[in-house]
Amino acid sequence: MKLRFITIFLLLTITLLLFCSCDESTSSSTNSNYSTSSNDTISKAPTSQEKDVSETDNGKYADSGELKIRIFKMGKSDAYLFRTSSKTILIDCGDVDNSQEILDYFTEKTLSKIDYLILTHLDKKSIGGAAAIINGLEIGTVYEPNYVKNNTEYIDYSTALSDKNISSVKIDKLISFEADDVKFEITPCEKSYYSDDDNYSSAISVTHGENKFLFVGDAKSDRIKEIIAKENIKHDFLMMPDNGALDPETENLINAVSPTYAAITCSTKNPASNDVLSKLSSKGINTYLTVNGSIKITSDGSKILLEQ
Repeated sequence: MKLRFITIFLLLTITLLLFCSCDESTSSSTNSNYSTSSNDTISKAPTSQEKDVSETDNGKYADSGELKIRIFKMGKSDAYLFRTSSKTILIDCGDVDNSQEILDYFTEKTLSKIDYLILTHLDKKSIGGAAAIINGLEIGTVYEPNYVKNNTEYIDYSTALSDKNISSVKIDKLISFEADDVKFEITPCEKSYYSDDDNYSSAISVTHGENKFLFVGDAKSDRIKEIIAKENIKHDFLMMPDNGALDPETENLINAVSPTYAAITCSTKNPASNDVLSKLSSKGINTYLTVNGSIKITSDGSKILLEQ
């Protein structure tokens, strides 16, 4: 009887150990630390500690020593909001239909002022929303490219500036300014005339500690050649120009900037070029597409976290 009891006890113990082992194995196999980005490039998923840095985003501005960037999901339109510890900077304003989304975001974050408004070039998907944004918010310094375009969007934008007695600054030379611990450098195009208006795009380099971000508007071949001819063109992040359209200079731009991260404003109706996505993927560049949602970037001066 005693032997039988011991045998049963041992069998139950072994069964319990086997069950625990299987359960632990199953749990381990479903807990992955990697996620697939929108162009199927594998990127490391942020840890819970890293997520705390960017998800605690209830205040007006970034935490001290941080830079927060939002790339709005607006189809093929462009608008990028920067928040330092006490300043807001907006690059481009999207199209007319996008202005309310930007204004709603300012309301959500209890923001009422744009300290610096920078327009890279004057096509409607960059300045279309400018008039409504200028009318709806307090505006500090406005930078615009050094040419004039007689489209409806530019006329409405100019009228809004005039109504609020704001004089814009023409980007006709290198302009630099600092917002807390973040440096902005705006480089103008080099020619007075281009057959394609997109080549009037200003290039904007943003430096926060060790991290560098580059925005080049809708630059095409002629303007890209000017940009990559500059020294120190390497940046950690590149906003791909012209909604990720393929250009003869696309690969040269990617090689010169050599980014770790890239982003493209695009939509289902206006997708990024598969050739461009392939070039980025082949170089191991983590690429984010706004077709999948707005892109949130947090920099602490040494690390960069992207979320979508």
